[in-house]
Amino acid sequence: MKKFLLFTALAAFSVTMNAQMDFTPDAYKFSQRQVGEKLIMQHADATWNTPPMSSAAIEAEAPNGGFVTINANSDVNAGMNATCIVDLGGNVGHVLALTGASMEGLNEAYAAAGLGAVKNQPEQGLGQMQINMYTDPSTTPEAAIVQADIVVNAWANNTAPDQVIWANYYHMTAANDVTPQNANGWDGNTLTITDFCQYDEEGDLVVDDDENAIYDPTRWLRLTTLVKTLAKDTEDWPYSNAVKAKLWTGGSFGNVVLFIKELTFKTTDYTKDSEEFTGQTNHKRTYEVWNPDPNKVTDAIKTVQTAAKFDVKNGKFVSLERAEVFTLDGKRVLDGTQGQLAAGAYIAKINGVSVKFVVK
Repeated sequence: MKKFLLFTALAAFSVTMNAQMDFTPDAYKFSQRQVGEKLIMQHADATWNTPPMSSAAIEAEAPNGGFVTINANSDVNAGMNATCIVDLGGNVGHVLALTGASMEGLNEAYAAAGLGAVKNQPEQGLGQMQINMYTDPSTTPEAAIVQADIVVNAWANNTAPDQVIWANYYHMTAANDVTPQNANGWDGNTLTITDFCQYDEEGDLVVDDDENAIYDPTRWLRLTTLVKTLAKDTEDWPYSNAVKAKLWTGGSFGNVVLFIKELTFKTTDYTKDSEEFTGQTNHKRTYEVWNPDPNKVTDAIKTVQTAAKFDVKNGKFVSLERAEVFTLDGKRVLDGTQGQLAAGAYIAKINGVSVKFVVK
């Protein structure tokens, strides 16, 4: 299937601003973080939202930005252990993985796509998670309209169209006001697994022989939103100008592995009265093609894939590709796609990968 870009503008604004300044905290620059690092969470809160926050409170928790809180789970360590920076290779690179489901099923899907197992996977999974990620008050522009982007891909062990990846994603001020107003109720806030499955050139979902959708590790979704910051906190207004990105996975996250490639915050020239900001009725959605590295296939998966290329029945060796077959002492007995072999143990070598097999 040919890969393609599908652009769907669901918001009436352009994001081609002049001289955008990126004020994303270093903690969210996942491409620059080391494999195996976790998303550090400062504390848990039993309520739906963390309390309104002042700049001093946020900076006390995370002096360099990247303050993260967790709701819907009282165990901070469990939340942290369900996150990990992993290397997907290719032009994807390092991303943040959040796990509900085991990586085992995802690795099978990667193998089917010609990719290798994801290494340095998170230590555990969670059935649901709600996380709040704050910008740094010291670098967040005051009383401004800023552009927030998130780029994600997700796998689920259930590819039915009703399989939810996350239930809600939106932005808030540190005073806990939704920005833009009512964005927490947008229809497009919920993502399902079919957002990350294969589509044909006509835009129709591709299914297998059992009518199941097929996961596509190259199909990534960018959500772009214009959000409002507050004035910096004063005695009369004790709330920070920081932006909070809120992600709630919902209750079916135990089936899901979520990859976050990018979480960025940039300045714009828009004002709070701009139609581009006030007229938003959803995130702008852009589907992008990003390719994990097929050369990161593990030896085990290479062996499985190679073994599937040949068969031996009644001593007759048949291969889909040219193969060299050797005895265990190194004598070559076959070079080609088929031949007859006596009973014994052999090694087949196809495209540089060796597989041991036995003829009875």
